[in-house]
Amino acid sequence: MKNYLLILALFATMLVGCDKPNDPQPEAKKPVIMLEMSSVQAKAEGEMITLNYTIENLQQGVELTVSEDAEWIDNVAVTESAITFDVAQNELYEAREAQLTLLYEGAESVSVALSQLAAEDPTIILTKQTLNCTLRPGYEGLGADRYFLGFSSGATFEAPDGTLIPTYEDDIIFYCAFYGEPADLNYVVIPEGTYSLNGEDKVLGNLDPYYTYTVRNNGVSEPLNSPATDATVTVKRVDGEVPNYVITFDYTFENGEQLKARYEGDIFIQVSTPLTAPTPWMEEDYDAEFVGVYAKRDGGSQLITTADIIVAQLYDCQLDENGAQSGGIVVRLELTAPKLEGMNPMIPDGVYNVSMNSELFSTPVGDVINLGEGFGGITMMGTAARVMDENGKYYYGAVLSGAVTVESNGLEEQTISVDLMTGMGQHITGSYTGPVTIDNYYYQPPISDDPYSTLEGDMEIVADDNWSFKADYYQEYYHNRTDVSMIRFRGYNVANPDLSWEPFFGFRFDLIVPNDGNITLPAGTYRPDTNAERKPMTFEVGSRRIVNDEGTYYEGSYCYLGYDWLGFIDSTNMAPAIDGSLVITAYGDDEYGIQYYVTDDRGNIVTFSHRGKVKIVKY
Repeated sequence: MKNYLLILALFATMLVGCDKPNDPQPEAKKPVIMLEMSSVQAKAEGEMITLNYTIENLQQGVELTVSEDAEWIDNVAVTESAITFDVAQNELYEAREAQLTLLYEGAESVSVALSQLAAEDPTIILTKQTLNCTLRPGYEGLGADRYFLGFSSGATFEAPDGTLIPTYEDDIIFYCAFYGEPADLNYVVIPEGTYSLNGEDKVLGNLDPYYTYTVRNNGVSEPLNSPATDATVTVKRVDGEVPNYVITFDYTFENGEQLKARYEGDIFIQVSTPLTAPTPWMEEDYDAEFVGVYAKRDGGSQLITTADIIVAQLYDCQLDENGAQSGGIVVRLELTAPKLEGMNPMIPDGVYNVSMNSELFSTPVGDVINLGEGFGGITMMGTAARVMDENGKYYYGAVLSGAVTVESNGLEEQTISVDLMTGMGQHITGSYTGPVTIDNYYYQPPISDDPYSTLEGDMEIVADDNWSFKADYYQEYYHNRTDVSMIRFRGYNVANPDLSWEPFFGFRFDLIVPNDGNITLPAGTYRPDTNAERKPMTFEVGSRRIVNDEGTYYEGSYCYLGYDWLGFIDSTNMAPAIDGSLVITAYGDDEYGIQYYVTDDRGNIVTFSHRGKVKIVKY
């Protein structure tokens, strides 16, 4: 019995030992945020960005959240698979960075590095000093010196007189003149500071409105000149053996356009003679009965392409050939007038106000510079007056306000009246009535629009060994352009066409070339200067000018069949070159290849091809 019980107990123990324990529950897996990219770059102008993501081991009721650390990130939105957000436009000229942080309960946070490109810097980089910094010390009564600078954004070449001329490759020049701290003439530097266009006063810290402008060269015959209506120029100096400068320009123009520019580098400074001598100023009012006027065109306006500058001197006394007076008063005017027209123009009628701004129908405020004996004496600029007393002593007045009135009376006479006030308070009045002649004016008669080619079909001009070629180089041909010269390039089949009345085939091309000091026939392709822009490497199109009923003369480029018995181009056998091209190839030793394919004013085509020696003559 005992044995039976023992067996049962053992059996029970075995049964208990064979029971399986409860399996342990597996731990829940952590969620993981998965991104397609960990960094992203935004455009400078701003954009909406999408980031795709997934989450492994999603948790019930848990959502992804995103935080950002920059104000320029906005409109963050999260869907089941993507994050979108807006990046604002970067108005800074440097790149910027931010970070987005993705959060999901139970998961490790994930960061996204966001960068944004810098805004494109509109600042124009100025690379050339086109004008020596002209320092004029000792400005009377201002306690300042005037500094005049100019910088160009494009390439330049040096003219024979040393002037740096911009090339025609979309160039812009920034000019400014400001009144800064007086210079130490033993060690001249440009004073640091910020100079503003602040009214018309010539005071320390101001820009001079008359000299604060840009000149834009884009290939036109008269570059676009734009005076600034609001401007700031900042000068910073980096001292060294040769001081370097950082000069920034911020100009706003009348049409609302704003331009910024910067120049970095050294600057050559040219010191004018100090204004050491005192100026004897006018002390009384003056009412004049003017007996004469001398006027001349002083070139086109530097700031207004549709204007001419007329410098006129009114006088109520006798002047000698050097302009010296024998008593009385001389009033100097510098009139900004509409472009002169016609064969014998007078001063355009109108009221010319004294102004610091260069505008049509204005005359600039006056300036009187006293360089002292031995340095040129006293010079009047702008609108000014000079009075001689009975002892032969001069007294001066710099005009700051007033007006000049010009009226024509229809009898080839004009009345010029002045009502001016000097800076010292003297009142100058008076008038002149009589003829007015303007010197230094070049009349351009109208061009005939009627076709006058005598060709009745296409023509091929064939050269032989009797042909001669000549290039006459006229360096100063265009009186108002110093950057280009003219070459009159001719080919003909007689020894001397100027003395021959026998018919012959030939051509004449008036070529516009860079005035770079090289007296050569530049090789290359010449195209027609259709709009009279006078770009380098073009030829003037053929034109016929009608001076009057009895006079006609021809300009530009032609293919012709002879001269008349007086040696002039035979107008009954000629074809003006209106379109096409002339190709010059240089082989060395004055030998050139010459090819042209041109059309006349009736659409006829004239061709030529030859290789030969060219005689180059400078005039």
